[in-house]
This record gives sequence, structure tokens and C-alpha cells, in this order.
Amino acid sequence: MIGRSIFTMPFVVFGLIVLFSLALNGMDYSWANWTPASCLPNDCFCEAVRDGFIRQPINTYSNLAFVLAGLMMIAFGRDDWSRGKRNNLMQSHRAYLLIFGFAAIVIGVGSFFYHASLTFIGQWFDLMGM
Repeated sequence: MIGRSIFTMPFVVFGLIVLFSLALNGMDYSWANWTPASCLPNDCFCEAVRDGFIRQPINTYSNLAFVLAGLMMIAFGRDDWSRGKRNNLMQSHRAYLLIFGFAAIVIGVGSFFYHASLTFIGQWFDLMGM
């Protein structure tokens, strides 16, 4: 049985990340001085490009699901390890779940930055995460 305490830290961290990203959305910032992504001006993943700090809000915020999944993977791995569960490779080798969770977080953050900025460096971080 999984206790509620396992969900506390991932959801608190995720909530702070969401609040921070919503605050960024309110910023008046231009990415014009950055090298643009190769998809610009007309071929950027089915969402209209907007002005401001977050140029594609739906594509940007949907990447936060990867961050939440990664945080949950790390929390579940920690919980399994502390309870001595060793039923499979993900449970018996602590590094597997930590690396898997960290990789999901990197994918989410990289893609978040890319769709927020639509810059070439953002495109690089998005592809490197994947």
C-alpha cells in the first residue's frame, strides 16, 4: 500500500514549478535577440506563435507532465529502496529509477524552454533531452 506521504514532495516541488512558470508567462520579454528556431516563421508544431516570454503556451505547459512524471519516479524509487522492495531491476538497482526520473525531468525542462522561447538553443536543449 502506497502512503500519501510519498506524493507530498513531488507535488510540492511540481506546484512550485507551475507557479514559477505561470509567473514567467506574465513577463514582458522578447526572444528577438536570440537565434530563432529552425521551425520559424510558419512551421512550429501546430500552435500559433505569440509574443511574450512563453511563445507557445499549450506546447510549453504540456511538457510539465514529464517533470511531474520524473519527480514521481524518483519518489517511488526512494520509497521502494527505503522499504527494501527488490522485485525487479528498477527496484533492485537504485540508479535505474533515478536516471529514468532525471531523464524525464530533463526532457520536460528542455522542451519547456524550447516551446517557450522558440530559439535555436532551446531547440538544441529539446533534442538533447530526447
